[in-house]
Amino acid sequence: MASSLLSRPPGSTGPASGLVSEETKLQPQIQTTTHLISIPARSPATPAEQDPFAPQNSQFVVNIIHLRDSLAVWVGSAPRDVVERARRKARLARTEAAAVDPREGEDDALDRELADAMRRAGRLEESNESEIPSQNKQPCGSLATEWAVAMSLPSQNPSGPPLGSSLFRTNADVALPMSQRLAARISIPQLFLSLDLPPSLISHATAMMPAPPERTKKMMLLERGIADAIRAGMRAVEEGRAKS
Repeated sequence: MASSLLSRPPGSTGPASGLVSEETKLQPQIQTTTHLISIPARSPATPAEQDPFAPQNSQFVVNIIHLRDSLAVWVGSAPRDVVERARRKARLARTEAAAVDPREGEDDALDRELADAMRRAGRLEESNESEIPSQNKQPCGSLATEWAVAMSLPSQNPSGPPLGSSLFRTNADVALPMSQRLAARISIPQLFLSLDLPPSLISHATAMMPAPPERTKKMMLLERGIADAIRAGMRAVEEGRAKS
């Protein structure tokens, strides 16, 4: 099965695994983390797999709002400019650090560009800065193709799935079982999962027309990437709280 590498920012700790390139923004009141998942289009044995941001791969943005005992997770297709910034940042991260690290200033610029892209997707509040062109302020994307909530409570039967409900669903009904698996796997008391996925991943996965093996594999990799993003985000929030 195809897989890819976790592209991590300089100075991060812990094992590197999964499908996530992360951008962390800890707000004063509401803490949010933003991550980029790259799903490879080829086998790991091919040279193209060495670049997780290759054009033939599929990229998704994961935006996580960290609340007390609750996570709100939104997943949608990544804009091209976000992918390009992530590609550049991954290259910089692989470069040997100089005596005076030149990446710090560029990292700040990349963070601002990622925030701008998230604003255009409607995931962050609009900036009042006049230099941002008005056309970039138009939100795009959807709140959800599917939206579900799952609750993993200590009192529940460990052999059964967590409690859950579909808030908005398609015939594929992808978000509910995925949110239940993620909540149980990571022990999240309450998980809101919003999926804004392209029809190529959703519309073909129905009871009357099961998803082809390639699409099933992509959904498995996407779920794995979301799990890695959630773990990375929770770790970043915990580290931020420990420093405060």
